[in-house]
Amino acid sequence: MKIGVLPDTVINQIAAGEVVERPVNVVKELVENALDADARRVEIAIEGGGIKRIRITDDGCGMARHDLMLCVERHATSKIRSFDDLTQLHSMGFRGEALPSIASVSRMHITSRQPDELTGHCLHIEGGRMTEVREEGANPGTRVEIADLFYNVPARKKFLRTPQTEQNLITSLVQSFALAHPQTAFSYSVDGRAQFQFPPATIDERIRQVFGRENAAALREGRSQQDDGTGFHLYLSRPDNTRSRRDSLYFFVNRRHVKDRLLGAWLQRAYRHLIPQGRHPFGALFLNIDPALVDVNVHPTKTEVRFFDIGALGRLFEQAIRQVLIEGETSFDSSPEPPAPAVPRGFPSTGGWSSSAPHRNFGGQISEPAPAILPPSHLPARHGQPASPYGETPLWESAAPSTADFQILGQFQDTFIVGIKDEELILVDQHAAMERINFEEISDLYADNRVEQQPLLFPHPIGLTPQEQLTLNTHMPQLQAMGFTIDIIDDTACLVEAPLDLPPQQAMDTIREICSRAGEEKDDQPESAQESFRQLVMKTMACHRSVKANKTLNHQQMEELLQRLFQCRQPYTCPHGRPTLISYSREQLWKQFLR
Repeated sequence: MKIGVLPDTVINQIAAGEVVERPVNVVKELVENALDADARRVEIAIEGGGIKRIRITDDGCGMARHDLMLCVERHATSKIRSFDDLTQLHSMGFRGEALPSIASVSRMHITSRQPDELTGHCLHIEGGRMTEVREEGANPGTRVEIADLFYNVPARKKFLRTPQTEQNLITSLVQSFALAHPQTAFSYSVDGRAQFQFPPATIDERIRQVFGRENAAALREGRSQQDDGTGFHLYLSRPDNTRSRRDSLYFFVNRRHVKDRLLGAWLQRAYRHLIPQGRHPFGALFLNIDPALVDVNVHPTKTEVRFFDIGALGRLFEQAIRQVLIEGETSFDSSPEPPAPAVPRGFPSTGGWSSSAPHRNFGGQISEPAPAILPPSHLPARHGQPASPYGETPLWESAAPSTADFQILGQFQDTFIVGIKDEELILVDQHAAMERINFEEISDLYADNRVEQQPLLFPHPIGLTPQEQLTLNTHMPQLQAMGFTIDIIDDTACLVEAPLDLPPQQAMDTIREICSRAGEEKDDQPESAQESFRQLVMKTMACHRSVKANKTLNHQQMEELLQRLFQCRQPYTCPHGRPTLISYSREQLWKQFLR
């Protein structure tokens, strides 16, 4: 078989597979071109999820006829002139691949005019072949229209999702551009209907525009900066205001929207003990860094980057995230009141709480905004050595509350301790609170090598599946270090020693749960599997040692539990991220009663 050179149209279509996977990639490349042209206004319009039509209009510097014809040639760019320019990159685009790749899989019309010219020029390309170039009246700037995306590569088109899904991706992308470039006006329409318009604004104003005023009120701000200008600027939600998805969390490096595993892992670790598993903060993380210290030429779509000094960035991130989780307060708009929590149902109308009080719903639908977790920001922060984002100690340590002036009223449904402090009604989940107490005690014992064991009178068969047995064999040394001694007797795993204060049945339940759940808690942070397993062991032990729900406590027991909870380093959440206590302010309760 003879070797032949592929035609340019085929080369461009192959390249398009790397640069243009779906309509959102087209919008990204075209908007980046508009921003590189110093546009102060960018208009984005799509039809059919961007599959049918995409139109991007800007008021940037425009192109002369010669540049217009050259811009659709492969590797034709005004952004760089040599390979060394990649180390000092300040533009969004730079490879000169986007326009020819897009043109090869669509019907493209580009109209452009420079401000000092009387007329503009229009270029038509179909399937990568130039069909017409003509003079045409136009406003200063550039308008690019893409029609029938992937019309000539149906195999690629069939892998697209529904128009609604493609539209949602584009909507999120446009919002990310608006956040990264607040000085630029953006307008966005779908199928002829305006979705939003963002006028030029400050970054705080743009945060409100994109997230909405009420959501912006839930954000906290954190900053950190080196002498060379490298620094983080964070706008992140409080731990009591999270989302089930990550699509409202934006990462920017030098105003470029990226999906970076390292930054995501740092953020996940900072929040991991403050929010439940499966919940995510929302907001925006901006990193300004010397272009020479970051490589953006890692992925064809330019959505991934590589940093050269991770250690220094980690320290800067730690400084900024501590402000968010400890000292930070909302700096946007404090006028909207936070949603008031619903009055706890099941409380009788006359004095006292009863474990048998019925949970009644007298018909109809009741809207119940979730009560706020009592946040650490209500308390003065500890001023000690900041914890490392790579270590165990949380970054959000704060001064613990006191039981002084805390009046215990009773127990609700044998599950929640009810009390009053500083004109606030406090509900404490007794199981979650005890989990936090036990977890910190176990962590301290392990850190100080003070783990104590108790020998059992006779071996206790644990009863594991073959898969669980394999997991046990892998982690046997760690379990030994945590106080569990297990022998294999007649091919059966038997517990012969258990941690002190953990009864044999609870110890066996702990091992079974650990072996069935090992590997569930994945972490993007580069750390050993042994550390993840150790955390799982301590969380599970803490859970099995804790008082359960539906357990009656007397006044002395409730008082002791609260004293121990308030002495914890992080008393506001259990090890799994659930709240240990919530508060209802006087104003919130009055609002519920329309007072």
